[in-house]
Amino acid sequence: MLINIDEKKIVIARILCMPASMRLSIGDVGSLDKNKLIEHIEKEDEIGELITKIYMHSLRTFKQEVEKHAK
Repeated sequence: MLINIDEKKIVIARILCMPASMRLSIGDVGSLDKNKLIEHIEKEDEIGELITKIYMHSLRTFKQEVEKHAK
């Protein structure tokens, strides 16, 4: 999967807003700080693709729920 450039920018922007002390644990990969998360996204490696996919899924689901309850 290639990472969409707009999605990449959105996810990086969201990660930059995280507190410096926050870490994300990803299975066997371990615990990653925000700099490592961004590094993986910029490299577009397997971990970067996974992070982007998860963040975008979360945002899309949130949007759908907001739209559903706004009706």
